[in-house]
Amino acid sequence: MFNNVVVVGVGSIGIKHALFLKQYSKNLILVDPILKSTERADKYSEFDKVLKLTSIQNLGLEFKKGDLAVISNWGPDHYKTLISLVSKGLKDFVLEKPCADSLLEIEKIWKVARKHNLRVAVNQGWYYDKLGLKINKIGKKLGLGEVKAIFVSGGARCISTAGSHWISLANQIFMNNPKFIFSSAKNDSINPRSKKLSYYEGVYSFNYANDKRLAICLTNSSSVEGRVEIYWRDAIGILQSEKLRIYSRGDFPNQIKITKYGPASKLIYSEPLNDQKQSFLNLYRSFKIFKKDAFFTDLKNHLNVTRSILFALISSETGVRLNFHKKPDKGFHDRKFKIS
Repeated sequence: MFNNVVVVGVGSIGIKHALFLKQYSKNLILVDPILKSTERADKYSEFDKVLKLTSIQNLGLEFKKGDLAVISNWGPDHYKTLISLVSKGLKDFVLEKPCADSLLEIEKIWKVARKHNLRVAVNQGWYYDKLGLKINKIGKKLGLGEVKAIFVSGGARCISTAGSHWISLANQIFMNNPKFIFSSAKNDSINPRSKKLSYYEGVYSFNYANDKRLAICLTNSSSVEGRVEIYWRDAIGILQSEKLRIYSRGDFPNQIKITKYGPASKLIYSEPLNDQKQSFLNLYRSFKIFKKDAFFTDLKNHLNVTRSILFALISSETGVRLNFHKKPDKGFHDRKFKIS
């Protein structure tokens, strides 16, 4: 698929990108300060013949069409990494989530992409798998009507990483961005990447048009995986480990009052929806099949997901329900939240 590929940041997710791209690039380059550590040599044994650098500044290639960079280092460093690589001639990028850690840098990424005519894809796997559209199609085929709400619960999964998937999924299912955001969040110093990075638990509410809603409830005091629940009028879908199971009321009580409470216990659908390898393939194939305008549309959607996360953190600090389409105070607009 690609000629020269640079992967910046080879932690747990960067390694996955590198292993995948090793099959689809002519020349792979890994960049990370950690590569100077001999203690971790075993972790990178599959890349013995791959060029490894500790800094972007050591890149000596003249980049051309067909080259690609993956930005998978810490979230607070994404924007400055993008700028540095653009200055070296790169035009095509895969950006890890969250896209940035401030509203200001979200706006800067958008401006840079437009100014330099970049093609930027974001590793929001469910987005490129069209998971939300698949779920809507399944619900329609089963006669369930529209999804009314999505409720997510679980243990220590920071809103900035897993939350990106859930908000992106809700945006695709509801075919819009949230209108209002309100939350109560708390940051703990338990981020496995570094104690310098945030790790937020909390209760988050995202209200959409037509009374649709996404609610996320996470606690850093539990290691339990949790799950995603998708509610139709008379059915519930449980999305767990990439598999969707849907249970209905059985009697399909469409004509009775909504307050006629009852369990959804009849299994009417149980299938896997996607796998990670296919998600990576869908992500990277976009550079071969998407037109330029599609990249700008998708990037705007991805940046809006990160914007929603940052609005949730700002709402928690201010105690105010925020309108997604209005700018918060400048102090919050420029602030880096250290999410990654």
